[in-house]
Amino acid sequence: MARFDSGVLGFLRGKIGTIVARKRYGEIYVSRKPEKINANQTKAAKDNRVRFKRIQQFSHEIRRHTELRTFWKAVDAEGLNDNTKVIKRNSKLVTHEELLPGCGITPKSDNVLEVKNVEIHNYRVSFDFKLNRANPKVLEPPYDVFLFLLFEKIVHPTFPKEFYSAFRVHRIEEEPADDFIHIISRYDGISRQYADYAEKRHAMVAVIKFNELKNKYEYSDTGFSEITYFVSENMLLPGNQSKPVDDDGLV
Repeated sequence: MARFDSGVLGFLRGKIGTIVARKRYGEIYVSRKPEKINANQTKAAKDNRVRFKRIQQFSHEIRRHTELRTFWKAVDAEGLNDNTKVIKRNSKLVTHEELLPGCGITPKSDNVLEVKNVEIHNYRVSFDFKLNRANPKVLEPPYDVFLFLLFEKIVHPTFPKEFYSAFRVHRIEEEPADDFIHIISRYDGISRQYADYAEKRHAMVAVIKFNELKNKYEYSDTGFSEITYFVSENMLLPGNQSKPVDDDGLV
């Protein structure tokens, strides 16, 4: 069904029969309803469709979390809105088969974040990070560390999903001089189930601060890490030498 977006003198939007009107980049476009997808399309075309679907799903997972959605709405980055900004940031890094190192929950930045020793163990994730500022007066404490856990290609028999994410924010009040900061965090049971069934697991970490004096966001580049160390609760059987991390430092 079609409608005018602001009364009878507004722009036509929607479908009338085989005619579709849509607004894109501030302009109204009218076209015929597309035919069914050709089942004989090439592998490259099919891969491109899958890639586009995956990057939309990835963007949705980032924007599903309120703090990240608020950040992308306000940050100065290429794109018309919080969805297209995320897509443009990661469009070359999401393929039809995997995520490439460099995917980010922040736009590219000269403030580089080093992330190492990322481990998932049951309901906990731990990592070390160090912020290397391009400008020493940027991102001064206190600031927030955004932790975005992404589980890719979940093969759960009941809940198959392309992506699922868990998200936590950690406030850093002060930082040691030229040293790594260790963080241990919990995530919920649903996320652990997805972690169990995911083909790949990624951690994306970024430092973000809203500078009230400048009335704008300051942020680091995203530290991207594929998590290779993972211990499921099912593996913690008698005789298994793996042990959960200590509760000290849990946020």
